[in-house]
Amino acid sequence: MTSNSAEEFVADKELEDGARGSAAAATPYLAQSPDEPSAALQKQQEEWRADLARLEYEIKTLRSVLIAKNADATALKKKLGITPMVEIKQDLQYGIQTIKGSGAYQKTNAALKSFGDFASRKFGDLRNSNAFKSVEDKVGGAYSSVKLRMTSSKSDGYVKDAGAESAANAQPVSDDTESLTESRNSAA
Repeated sequence: MTSNSAEEFVADKELEDGARGSAAAATPYLAQSPDEPSAALQKQQEEWRADLARLEYEIKTLRSVLIAKNADATALKKKLGITPMVEIKQDLQYGIQTIKGSGAYQKTNAALKSFGDFASRKFGDLRNSNAFKSVEDKVGGAYSSVKLRMTSSKSDGYVKDAGAESAANAQPVSDDTESLTESRNSAA
């Protein structure tokens, strides 16, 4: 080795050591073992403890300021007549307005309205069908018959078994199931 290359070697070695030293200084906890903290690490930890104490003091101060401002706000609300119930009512109204303004609510509302209209039409069609009218007439007739017998039996002083008699006198339901089936198939 020449003296020039020796000097270059020493300079390169110092650069490497300097780079390692700066990395060790930036992160002293990596360079030292946990059993033997260095002076730099101890100094860094003291700074962190001081920063932590300062932050905790600021947090405590901010909490006390917030509590005082909250008390002032409560006093002003009381003077204005704003009770907790009024606040809850206003919050609910705002929430409902927000929900009603949302796109999902609008779509759901439209779908439910459409379904309601559809169901209303179908029940109207069913009510106008021959099968429904036949059943309605028979049930109405049976009810009138039972009611008539109950009122006449009370005037006689005893209650007859009107239900058994009306069941014995009842006529079988007509065979209008075909028209009901046809109305269902045309609806689908």
